[in-house]
Amino acid sequence: MKKLIFFVWLLCSFTKVYATEDEMWKDYIMNDSDFYIMNAEIRYKWYTEAKIFSNDYYIENENNLEYPNIDKNKFIVTDFSEWNNVNPPPKKNRIIELKPARRYRTFKPVRYIILNNFDGSGESFFINELSIFYEHRELDIEVICTKCAPDFPTAVKDGKYSTNSFIEEGGILTIDLGSYHSVEKLLFEMFVHYKIKNNKKFDFYFKESLLSDKNSGSKRIILDITSNNSQRPIDFLLNFDSTYDYDFDFGNWVYIEGALNTTFYRQMQYLTLYRYKDIKYQYYKMERTYLDDYYTKLIFNDHLKDESSAKIFYSYGKREKDITQNHNNICDNDNPSKNENNKEDVLLENSASQTIAVCEPLESPVNEDGFIGNVNSVNDKINQRIIVKKEIITKDCVAIDNSQLKEKNKLIPINQQDNSKKKTLSTESKSNLFYFLLILLLILIIILLLFRYLKRRHQKLSHQK
Repeated sequence: MKKLIFFVWLLCSFTKVYATEDEMWKDYIMNDSDFYIMNAEIRYKWYTEAKIFSNDYYIENENNLEYPNIDKNKFIVTDFSEWNNVNPPPKKNRIIELKPARRYRTFKPVRYIILNNFDGSGESFFINELSIFYEHRELDIEVICTKCAPDFPTAVKDGKYSTNSFIEEGGILTIDLGSYHSVEKLLFEMFVHYKIKNNKKFDFYFKESLLSDKNSGSKRIILDITSNNSQRPIDFLLNFDSTYDYDFDFGNWVYIEGALNTTFYRQMQYLTLYRYKDIKYQYYKMERTYLDDYYTKLIFNDHLKDESSAKIFYSYGKREKDITQNHNNICDNDNPSKNENNKEDVLLENSASQTIAVCEPLESPVNEDGFIGNVNSVNDKINQRIIVKKEIITKDCVAIDNSQLKEKNKLIPINQQDNSKKKTLSTESKSNLFYFLLILLLILIIILLLFRYLKRRHQKLSHQK
């Protein structure tokens, strides 16, 4: 049994020999007379592919061009947007909802009330008491006055009918409400008297800011004052209405379920609101990782072949001696004229069993007189002469499988009158024959040893019985 194991190991050791010691592979044709082409094969770069995903998700067809491929198994659904009166543009996989709505807006609130441009008989105008109400609530106001009595700002707010709270013609009365209030909810009240019973005119207007020249609403007020007694002043109420000249900016829209009447200070609108959500996908790109070397094929199937990377590799052997015969070798480098004389003796048969030898490159292109243009579609740069030798490859030729040739290649007739040709074995053929006989001998020895082992085992079992 030990002998059997030894011979099996010996057999495996010999079968691992692939090339002779002097054989080497190059991806170019060597211009060295010390070497000859033994074989040729097409090799490729091999790679694996991995998906590299984008960090973001995109609406379909709106992806970053760096990531061209969509993965529909990787997606997210966004939250609905806020309701808006603008209809969103349609997009692929976009979900749009709509609903009817009502909304209104009013003038922007104001903070200041100003009285100026007082006009009358030239006599002083008395304001005994001054109050401003917002939704029936009296506001804490600040009074600023020019060309007025010294204690005017406090006298008009002390709750008493002051006898010395006058304002002269050309004076300006500014009232600060303390904060912003809706103008339609304000009520202005003052008690006044005049030294002479007569009309008093002044401008009354609202402002959002003292820094702006813009008046939000204004009106020329004409008071018919019939009292000249400070203890019995006339009560005047002023509120904002449609008789004012107004240039208010409108505030923000307020959405409501019901409906409100439209007024001069309020706009009402019926509209359709929209909201949407999107389905977004993750995109990816394919990234290739190549092996370093070129190979004809791989034993593992997780790699892919890059067809565009095809390259011809040549196997070279070191030249020891010229074993070519005079008339048996068509590709004779020592006698180029002999190649030309023998070019009619070439046959290109459409059979995968034939071995095709590719001679070293020629300068002229191929033609119908024994030349074929492209040995293989990936080797357009090489125009070489083709010869057929069923079992013999000359040292200066490259072995190529006949199945690689294009269908357009035509049969070239052979001169069959030359029956004196003899087969010549190259160094590689002899080496292959030697290894074949050696392997055959080892197989016979293993069979004999196995038969002997089984016979002994049978005899041993017979004795035991």
